[in-house]
Amino acid sequence: MYEIRPFKKENIDFIFHLMSEENNLSALHTNIISSEEWQSIFNQAENDTDEENFIVYKNDTPCCWLKLNGLQNQNTAWISMLVVSEKFKHQGVGKFAVSYAVEYLTGRGYELCKLQTTKDNPPAINLYKKCGFELTEAKAENLTFCKKLNNFSFAEITKENANQYKNLRKVFAEYKIRALRNHGENPCGKRTFYELFDSIVADVSSCCSKHFIVMQSDRELIGFALIETASTDLIDIPYSCGAVNDFYISPKHRRKGYGRILNAHVENIFKADGVNTVLLSPDPVSGIDFWKAMGYCDTGIHQGLGRHFVYIKHLAEKNTEIESAISALVTPTDLITVNPYNKAQIKEMCGVWKKYCRDNNRKFRKRAVRKMAFRARENKEVSFKALYSEGEIIGFVFKDGYEINYGLSK
Repeated sequence: MYEIRPFKKENIDFIFHLMSEENNLSALHTNIISSEEWQSIFNQAENDTDEENFIVYKNDTPCCWLKLNGLQNQNTAWISMLVVSEKFKHQGVGKFAVSYAVEYLTGRGYELCKLQTTKDNPPAINLYKKCGFELTEAKAENLTFCKKLNNFSFAEITKENANQYKNLRKVFAEYKIRALRNHGENPCGKRTFYELFDSIVADVSSCCSKHFIVMQSDRELIGFALIETASTDLIDIPYSCGAVNDFYISPKHRRKGYGRILNAHVENIFKADGVNTVLLSPDPVSGIDFWKAMGYCDTGIHQGLGRHFVYIKHLAEKNTEIESAISALVTPTDLITVNPYNKAQIKEMCGVWKKYCRDNNRKFRKRAVRKMAFRARENKEVSFKALYSEGEIIGFVFKDGYEINYGLSK
């Protein structure tokens, strides 16, 4: 898995060795530059707002250097350097770096991305063509490639402009129903989520820590994100963290890099508000794999459900106090309310219920578990919960006038 991080001074040694590799020296038509010279170069570029440097990592090992220039221009930016370490070539690193550059520049509103390479560098030429770049200029030795970036915009929903986003209410309701079912909740009907949408719009208009961001192209919805820059709701720790409460990309625009772009925009909002630590619960739309690719890590909380429930990312330095507080919440067992919409949970619960009936000379009926779960949801006096250990159900508690406590021996 690849990950890209902003350049830091400790990466200078990697740059020195990367740019000393024979194949890279040949491809770039350059000579070896000493480590001290690289130190001087990056010291001068440290406050240069026209330039950004990134390092691509594979399994926490640096493998590629990416540099962007022309960031002070309004419309056009450049990929001015892309160098992959020899032992990581032909593994998709270059494509990953170029895709990131395109998404990064798109998210910042640039219309064009340009780059140059030499005619005697076929691997680079083929890479840029595969990534959608077109040859726009050919000189004696150099070739210039250009890619038109997608034209879209970000907006925040408020009371004042809410009427422009009435069509989003239906999308939001359908997304919430699916997401809640995935998390083992019992969602209400669409009308309830229409009301929730209106309530959220009112909240973000009155609370500066909440943002309802919409990503669109010519009024066509690409996606949205509901975030909170000061949240204490997701987990019970005495620290305020950022939270991504909802994140959605429309089916038409998935697998095209829009999720990464929207996430980059969200992270910029967090950083602008001074937020370092962000928490979220992966939903069925974005999925766990997506958030792992965005740099989020599993906290281990709610492992009893058999799925990784809360994820964390530190946008800058790791906050050890928050990490310690979260670690204290991780336990090997978890008592979770049984949900009739969670088919996998019901199926597993049936096996435990069947074992209980045999042990207590009761007749087993498969529908009993689902009926009990519905009753527990509809009546506050009724309780039906499953006891998990290391992702497996080892017992349950059912209460309806009288209480049944049953556990399997491990």
